[in-house]
Amino acid sequence: MKLLLIFLPFISLAQWVAIPTSQYLDEMDKIQLDAKFQSSYSYLCHYSFIDQITNDTLEEAEGYLIYNSKKDLLNFQQVNYTGIQNKEVLVLCDTMNRQLLIQKPTISLLGNQDLLDIPKDLQNQYQVKKCAVKETVQYEITLPKGGPYSMIRMTINSKNLEILNYQLVCAETVAQDPYDEDKKVLPIMSINFRNYEYGQKVEQKRCTQPLDYFTDANLQKASSKYADFEIIDLRNNK
Repeated sequence: MKLLLIFLPFISLAQWVAIPTSQYLDEMDKIQLDAKFQSSYSYLCHYSFIDQITNDTLEEAEGYLIYNSKKDLLNFQQVNYTGIQNKEVLVLCDTMNRQLLIQKPTISLLGNQDLLDIPKDLQNQYQVKKCAVKETVQYEITLPKGGPYSMIRMTINSKNLEILNYQLVCAETVAQDPYDEDKKVLPIMSINFRNYEYGQKVEQKRCTQPLDYFTDANLQKASSKYADFEIIDLRNNK
């Protein structure tokens, strides 16, 4: 009698476990070491806006972030605008609305803080789940009800402590076309991060300065390329 051997594939089922919000914040602190400007770093990213109802792609855009710690200079692009920030000023160039916005520098726009933080006084209103799969860790954060977003999803490379994907899930439908209220979509903003670089490689990159947009040190007269852009200066606002 021949021995019949049946090989069953080994299947590892990833398990989601609930974790305290405080544990999530502690783990995010490790991710933010570079975003706290201890070294120069950069990455590229790809934005996708996907309709949860139809799974159609509504919009796509490329972006990037470059932070030179030696010059304390940040360059970034997010969807339809680019930004420059140094110790003195933040300049946002909105190509869709053809505006140059000038304001005081704000730490919230530097690095990945906006993606990772949860206000500590609101921790008990958030629910966090975690799942480890090979060299990645996934997080799912359920947000308090009543806001515009219902959930955050994030995938992190557990070896390099780099964000691979970040998703912001809308809680309510919105009009895709402001002139057509009957056409509603329920978007997810998904950002894929890639091409992380650190240190000297980043410091050798050509970075844009505020005077690439203006001709005067006080940033009141736009250069010829942006002569038709509206200048909105908020530096004196309280």
